[in-house]
Amino acid sequence: MKKNNHYFWISGLLVLTACGIALAVNNHSHHKQAKAQTNHHLTHKTSANKKASKSAKKKQVDKRLDLFQLPNEKKITDDLVKDGKNIVNSRQVSKQASQFDFAALAQGDFSSLAGTWQDANGYTFEFSPQGLVSKDGRLTLSALTYDDKGEAISQVTSLTGGFILYYYAAGNQIPNWHFNITDTDPSDYGRDRLFAAQLSRFDYESTQQFVNSVFYKISDNYSKVTQDDKKEAEQEEDTENTPEQETETRAEQASESQENAQNDVTIESQTETAATN
Repeated sequence: MKKNNHYFWISGLLVLTACGIALAVNNHSHHKQAKAQTNHHLTHKTSANKKASKSAKKKQVDKRLDLFQLPNEKKITDDLVKDGKNIVNSRQVSKQASQFDFAALAQGDFSSLAGTWQDANGYTFEFSPQGLVSKDGRLTLSALTYDDKGEAISQVTSLTGGFILYYYAAGNQIPNWHFNITDTDPSDYGRDRLFAAQLSRFDYESTQQFVNSVFYKISDNYSKVTQDDKKEAEQEEDTENTPEQETETRAEQASESQENAQNDVTIESQTETAATN
């Protein structure tokens, strides 16, 4: 009887132990599965954020490149005309004195332009008294000139192309012929304005597109470009040689080294002759 009781208790303990192990394995499996799902969710979220960030950057870059590419002109519709009239009727016109010194700008003195200019899209231009602030020297601004219609313009050029920068002084409306949707300037013509364009038509997409693309001065501050920065840019430009240029340079260096070696031998020979005599 005692022996049977002994086996009974041992069997009971084995059953309980087996149940405990099974329960622990089951909990571990659920925990591992939940952790895997959480990691997958975080990975998916991170990946989605990265994609969204890249998409936003690409959109911003593409939009900025519009300055260097011909935009697509949209067909004028009744809705575009209606929206344009509403914008013109609701615009606010400031009363500021113009700071442009067109005589100085024509001489390449951009002091009256110096500062930060921004459009409604958040894009900015920075000008110093010497012109566009561009550390790498790849974006340049010409002195002000007048086109065949008498409008003040500068040429902005870069390695990838260029565009025309129009100057409009406070109190002067942009000529109507630039607009095909409205019959008047929809910008705040009570302020100095800049407009960057590839086409003579400014409202090529909509009146709102034009209004959002007008640059107004928001600050007198601009980034300082030091002489060291310019020297670094020139050095970088010098190092960007083609394979043919590098081959020619190496050949010239080899030829120069050979000539120097021959000169050294000649000098040494002359010295020995003089010593013998």
